[in-house]
Amino acid sequence: SGNMEATDAELSFKIPGQLKERMVSEGETVSTGQIIATLDTSELVREVALREAEIAAAQANLAELEAGSRPEEIAGAD
Repeated sequence: SGNMEATDAELSFKIPGQLKERMVSEGETVSTGQIIATLDTSELVREVALREAEIAAAQANLAELEAGSRPEEIAGAD
């Protein structure tokens, strides 16, 4: 039996961003699956809100197109 010591670790997140919180310190033992850091998600939250607003606008535009022109609009086009 013996001990194995890792002196270097490559870490990466699935998305880019700023580190919000580090939950472990250097030299601390960690387990598989343990969350060791979190990213600031405020930019992602803003991006989601923007995309949801764009979807709502597109759905409203589609609803107008599907409803068709009103008789007043048709008469005004002549």
